[in-house]
Amino acid sequence: IFISLTGLLLVLGALAGRRVPDRRAHVTLWFLVAAAATGVFIARDLVAFLACWQTLLLGVAMLLARQGSAGREAAAHFAVTTLAGAAASLIAVVALGVARGSFDIDTLAARPIAPRAQILPALLCLLPFATALPLFPFHGWLGRAHAAAAAPVAMVLAGVVGSAAIYGILRICIPLFPQGMASLAPLLVAVSAVGVLYSAIVAARQDDVRRLIAFASLMQLNLAALALFA
Repeated sequence: IFISLTGLLLVLGALAGRRVPDRRAHVTLWFLVAAAATGVFIARDLVAFLACWQTLLLGVAMLLARQGSAGREAAAHFAVTTLAGAAASLIAVVALGVARGSFDIDTLAARPIAPRAQILPALLCLLPFATALPLFPFHGWLGRAHAAAAAPVAMVLAGVVGSAAIYGILRICIPLFPQGMASLAPLLVAVSAVGVLYSAIVAARQDDVRRLIAFASLMQLNLAALALFA
């Protein structure tokens, strides 16, 4: 389902970007994003998943950087925020794989670590998805990126990156660290609820269409995250 919806969105985005400058470079990056997003959804290994995830973020940042000076500034903010979160999760992934002797996601889910030891790795693995979704208060890059992005890139930010982050929580965080996520659930539900209300209020006050769409999508994604955490 995620692959089908992402594919449809990327096709529509490709059609919307027929008049972009330097089309060859744009199309190359577009296919990189498409391949990386597909890899995120089909990966059965934590290392492969993380490699595809970071490639997806890097591809989106490079698409953003092609949008002039405002785009380069937004791309830098996006890359620093999201790739730092992905780098932090490497600690938990490497430690978990070495301790369990496998990086296979289903194998690790079948042999979870002790409940009391799950909170810290759950937080570390949640961080890349929280920054890319983005959960409140990691939303600082969102308005700037949407304001600078061309329509196709904004579609990727709102649809592909957000959906992949929701999938990552559903595929990695909850199955591998069920007790840890359950312990964190009250806090995460509260943070998501604040994100929903905050983004709704900010969206209602916007007079710029792109920022309106950005915060409306942020509201929906935080609502989806709230449902997962609940």
